[in-house]
Amino acid sequence: MKPFLYSVAEAYLKNEANSLGDMCFVFPNKRSVTFFNHYLSAIIKNTSLEGGAPVLHPHTTTIVEFTERFSSGFAPADRIEMIFILYDVYRKIVRQQIGEAESAKIDFNRFVYWADILIQDFDDVDNAMADPYQIFRNVSSLKEISANYLTNDQIKIVQEFWKDFDLDPEIKEFWNHISYPSECDIENTDNTPANTLRRSPRAGFLRLWQIMGKLYEEFRTELKRLGVHTPGMNSRQTAEFLKNTMPEKLAASRFVFVGFNSLSVSEHTIFNTLANMTNPDTGISMADFYWDLGSPVFEDCSLPGVGRVVKYAQEFPSRYECIEK
Repeated sequence: MKPFLYSVAEAYLKNEANSLGDMCFVFPNKRSVTFFNHYLSAIIKNTSLEGGAPVLHPHTTTIVEFTERFSSGFAPADRIEMIFILYDVYRKIVRQQIGEAESAKIDFNRFVYWADILIQDFDDVDNAMADPYQIFRNVSSLKEISANYLTNDQIKIVQEFWKDFDLDPEIKEFWNHISYPSECDIENTDNTPANTLRRSPRAGFLRLWQIMGKLYEEFRTELKRLGVHTPGMNSRQTAEFLKNTMPEKLAASRFVFVGFNSLSVSEHTIFNTLANMTNPDTGISMADFYWDLGSPVFEDCSLPGVGRVVKYAQEFPSRYECIEK
């Protein structure tokens, strides 16, 4: 049985060898790029092509590098850089809401743990091309959160968690910097003076939730000002750019996506947009797709992800039937 990447390279050399130099092959990772180029070179070396004309190799790249091509003037931000940017933005929000004194109390070493989580959450929003105003909208009660966002099992977990309020004191106090709870969020059963009241678990949960939208927007704004982006931002921007561009503006005659098994919403949008574009010179779709359905793993339909890839293959079919099953 021929290797998957070998089969794709062989099909294109057999059918469109003279056009390969104008194409771009996109893979999920660098390992796939390396093996594809190896197979392509080996086939060219061992095969007598029609007319004996030299074959120009196509451009080969990863999906991350592919999206980078559409981010002129921007560069990827590394993890440490993003954490410091988010830290500065967070302190700015605290300063605006409750003053410089509270902002100065925020310990960077404690912030780092939350920063990684938040950056990943923000990246997930962009990869899903979700509306941040809907995701991070302000809510007024835990009941509303449960009604709109959580399953019954999730509601039970959240209610149990916040009833016990069993958080590390430092982690719990960290989020208290952002704002003070309103009167309705303060437990007051014995007319205790307001400045000594204990914040309720519900108030603690809402404080974290309510700052997310502002933090997301200002974090993105600062990244753009500095000329950098997260992977999710870049993928989202590429998807939005392609939806509003013409095929003749693109650098390749066709984009061939090979070996993917899981797509984010933004990646799916990129695939769909290019699949529905037509090259004005050839009248052929600007995209082609190859899925490793010949892998032994697809013999077991009960495995997670198998059905998903089969669905992708049906939605984005291959131009050439070259995968041995």
